[in-house]
Amino acid sequence: MKKELVKHVRDEFGMPFATLVAVKEDGEVRVGMSICNEKDSFSKQIGRDIARERAVLGRRKVFFDYVGPVQPNNGERRNQVPNRRTIDSKKVESLLYNEFHNMVERANLFFGV
Repeated sequence: MKKELVKHVRDEFGMPFATLVAVKEDGEVRVGMSICNEKDSFSKQIGRDIARERAVLGRRKVFFDYVGPVQPNNGERRNQVPNRRTIDSKKVESLLYNEFHNMVERANLFFGV
């Protein structure tokens, strides 16, 4: 198994909604991202698999359109979290942008590039 870095990104309510995976492929660091669909429950494994595939294959499908809600696996909201549709998309875009670039920096150090 190849080495990889994984980061599950959480929203302002502490709920995971995206996954970043960094790998070293063909001598360069590649980062893939997956964002949970508002209709799905977040899954670390599925998010990791999608993000890893995008990193390895070099897919550039990156968009910043998160509009929640992300439901816990049991279908009930934890701690009565407010409706996530009220989350400012610019705030999420900024969070993902920062997390993506932090991952690139971490991966460069981790893989020695």
